[in-house]
Amino acid sequence: MIPDTLETRLVKERPMACVTVCVPKDVVESLKAVAPRKGMSGHQARMQSFANSRSPRAQPSRTGWIPGGTGWLREARRVPSPNHDERPPLTAIELLVVHHISLPPGRFRGDAIERLFTNRLDPDSHPAFAPLRDLCVSAHFLIRRNGGLLQFVDTDRRAWHAGVSSFAGRERCNDFSIGVELEGDGVHRFTAAQYRALRRLLGRLRERYPLRSVAGHSDIAPGRKHDPGPRFDWPRLLRARQANGMESAKRKGVAGCLSAT
Repeated sequence: MIPDTLETRLVKERPMACVTVCVPKDVVESLKAVAPRKGMSGHQARMQSFANSRSPRAQPSRTGWIPGGTGWLREARRVPSPNHDERPPLTAIELLVVHHISLPPGRFRGDAIERLFTNRLDPDSHPAFAPLRDLCVSAHFLIRRNGGLLQFVDTDRRAWHAGVSSFAGRERCNDFSIGVELEGDGVHRFTAAQYRALRRLLGRLRERYPLRSVAGHSDIAPGRKHDPGPRFDWPRLLRARQANGMESAKRKGVAGCLSAT
């Protein structure tokens, strides 16, 4: 038994008061929905409390598109690039373009890619960076080797990733495409984490845009570009449910749907 202290005596001797609180009806109903029901055992009540704490209602969503009509994904780390502009009016976004990038070539760490896309790369910091001096480019997304997703440009805006390009007779692919860079060099295989992240991203994009086709940078700028290269496993992507119904030059029976001028 705990002996009375001055504090506990004061609590015991303090008169109790009843207070009436007005609570909105919708709040009462929501509390009823999550409160333990009468007759529950202690274990059942604890299990319901745990389930309530894990429910979507109890936790804000960490995935999907940020509300407000913008093309920013919650699950992507946001690194805003200044290299973007308006798409042509009433242009449907129908193409996903897959690229690869590593800076310096063959090195898969550091923040050089982020610096390039945000115009902060020091061209004198590495010999391979010298040709990139004054270059202003971007992509909408970058998928790192560990599957980490970065976003540089609002997908409603036009990123500067494709350059001189043509797809199915349409030029200026930046106008109607989303650009995704995979951290890679065309020599090493891409990682399982990257394929998973790309599939998830494709699913998210198709929730928002009428994407109908997927192509490599080499498909829309043949002879000028070679990424994502022979190490990219196109069948692995195209078998995914997120790519269901999409056209690709790599899918059997669709070869020849691309043209370049």
